[in-house]
Amino acid sequence: MKYIATGLSSLFLGLTIACGGGSSSPEPEDDNTTPPPPPAFSFKALQENNCGQVSPLEGVEFLIYNESPNSNPSTGYTRLTSDAEGKIELDVEESSLVSFTLNATDANNNIRSYSFTELKADDYNMIVLSSGDAFTNDSCTCDSFELEGTVSGDNYIAEIRSAGLEAGLNINGGYYSTSGNTIDFTDSQLCNDDFSAQPLIATAELEGYDDRVIYGVDSQPSIDTAGPNSILLDQVSLSASKPDIGTAYTLTHSLYFNEQSYLYGSHSASENTYFPFSDLMPDYHFFQKYVEIQGTFNNGTIAEIYATRQRASRQQSSNAESMGDMATGSYIDVNVADDTGLVTWQTDSTTPFNMALVSRIYVSGSQTIRHYIYTSVGTSVQIPPNTADIESMMADGELRLSYLALLVNDVNSDFSSYINARRFVDTNGNSFGRVSEKSIYSYYSPITQLNNQKSTDNKAQIRDMIRQEVDL
Repeated sequence: MKYIATGLSSLFLGLTIACGGGSSSPEPEDDNTTPPPPPAFSFKALQENNCGQVSPLEGVEFLIYNESPNSNPSTGYTRLTSDAEGKIELDVEESSLVSFTLNATDANNNIRSYSFTELKADDYNMIVLSSGDAFTNDSCTCDSFELEGTVSGDNYIAEIRSAGLEAGLNINGGYYSTSGNTIDFTDSQLCNDDFSAQPLIATAELEGYDDRVIYGVDSQPSIDTAGPNSILLDQVSLSASKPDIGTAYTLTHSLYFNEQSYLYGSHSASENTYFPFSDLMPDYHFFQKYVEIQGTFNNGTIAEIYATRQRASRQQSSNAESMGDMATGSYIDVNVADDTGLVTWQTDSTTPFNMALVSRIYVSGSQTIRHYIYTSVGTSVQIPPNTADIESMMADGELRLSYLALLVNDVNSDFSSYINARRFVDTNGNSFGRVSEKSIYSYYSPITQLNNQKSTDNKAQIRDMIRQEVDL
């Protein structure tokens, strides 16, 4: 099997990527022949700045495996580098299954590795680096503004306890102070050239009224240097009851406009209400509910793992009742063979998972290395080989967090279609998916290395790291 690598002066290199046909020799050049079809496999690495603007990421290292790591864990690879368009291309058969790892060093000198095992040949685009990790911020314009929020008289029934201002990822910094029913927001910045799809939402919570949030919306905030100068908080979101699923669970809820998150709320297993914000009309509501279950790691104790079964739902409805069922299962036991990189598991779940995700997060000196492995679900996951330098850094580094996720989406699509909808984007960086899924997550962090604390404190530490680190 042969491929053509963009930017390699049409250099032909032999590979044994798993595919549906044999190799063929290139035909002699003929000016009268029909131009050859485009390569069957194309992958473009992208970066996204603080304004949500997307550009190519040049110089990303790709390791194209000669064989599937599932069948040959020690497979060799050919190293390619993304061109000025952020792209590599492989001239393979359309039925090929390509296994590869991409390595990118971000603006903070940290390493992001993403491995994909047996991905169907196709065109893919992926945001590899974003916001503070990306390099391109030259076209990102941030304008400072001050804003006066006023809680409408009908809603001003108690002193303002707290307030907030949101514009997705495109708002930076800011402070607020209150006086009566007025909120002064200062030292804030809006960072984008066009906010036509980016509402500005101001919120307030009232003393003694925990059942409501007062809010106001500016659907097209100005980016003029004077900025928007006033907003009326004239709407109320009253708390609603969390649906009963027969066991205590945590529910999170976010609203998405233009693929940016607003009004994130996490309601613990001990709480029985949430704020639906049903009067707002976002692109979609994102709900997640999860239940802690029993788990072990490498035959360890329950205290050495934080395991959950989950349900994620992207939906138009603000009613969490319509989320659908969760993954089954009451336990998951994970074992990792350090010498071979083979991850195996046992669980009583009957959910037909069709994708697995393994993550390893290490700190080596001043660098953080994050390695994510995506593959279809069999009976195990094989961690593929990375470069000798990265493998050495992880071997000498400190493991901060590892996890295994078994996932299935609602339409039960094949692995390549599922990962395309869940992880990849179009050429403008827009997500394809409104993927809803069921999953079991197993976080096997070496908590004994964190602090010599009680297991309950260690679990809290793992949860904090998960919120910061997990690439969902």
